[in-house]
Amino acid sequence: MIIQDELHLNDYINVIKSRKTIIISFLVILVAVVTLGSFAMKPVYRATVTLLIDTESPNVLAASGVVALESESSSYKDYYQSQKEILTSRAIARRVYDEFGLKQYRKFQKAKDPIKEFINTIKVEPVRDTLLLELHVENNDPLLAAKLANRIADIYVKRNLYYISREELMNLLKNEYLKLETKLSEYNKIYKDKHPMVIRLKEVISELVGKIESVKNATFSYEMIKENLKNDSQYALEGLKANNISVMDPAEVPVIPVRPKKIINILIAFLTGIFGGIAFAFFFEYLDDTVYDIDDLEK
Repeated sequence: MIIQDELHLNDYINVIKSRKTIIISFLVILVAVVTLGSFAMKPVYRATVTLLIDTESPNVLAASGVVALESESSSYKDYYQSQKEILTSRAIARRVYDEFGLKQYRKFQKAKDPIKEFINTIKVEPVRDTLLLELHVENNDPLLAAKLANRIADIYVKRNLYYISREELMNLLKNEYLKLETKLSEYNKIYKDKHPMVIRLKEVISELVGKIESVKNATFSYEMIKENLKNDSQYALEGLKANNISVMDPAEVPVIPVRPKKIINILIAFLTGIFGGIAFAFFFEYLDDTVYDIDDLEK
């Protein structure tokens, strides 16, 4: 009996030919399932807003003397990471979630934590070697995706401007407080406590302290800061820092969905089907001990 120790290329080809039914069946079934699944899936659209984020807020008035946004203890990378976390914070997400009534959508109704589920549709990534961040929002409705992305960016920009303005105003008020305290100290050297000028100066200081507390405890509202400045001639809005965050490109309504990628899915299924079918063919060949002819008996 002749024993064949080595397999040649023809042997592999013969296995593929003899098991071509298995290969074709596996290929057709896999491609059919992936194709049907791809067309059955709801398309997901991605809307993108491009934000310019500088670590330093430029002074409109150089003499304002406000501490820079980027402190010595925080690095450029940390600042960027903080902005990414703010963009995907629950506070901003909840506000947008409520404004657009997203609770009516089945996806969020089924979720244990609807806000977290909404946050999962938001992605923030930096544009390499730039000061830009891209904010992505995904949704089955392309128009809604664009609206959500633009609204998140709008709230984020206004929130940042509010905190810059509040910090600036706090510094202006504290500086004014120090000036009045110095003036009161000088008055105390000249006048007695019940002197009209001393009494009036103390009243002004008391009013200023109340204003400081009001600004300190105020909730997110840039309009409030703006109104305070407008109503007080001692302080000018022009003295505030400009916003270091701005929208470079607002989100447009996406036309092409990001998922599913039908052509790519079908192509991958086709390649997987071929190689998977061949693998199955050799697996079944390995399990098959049937002797069909004399050559098989010799092998």
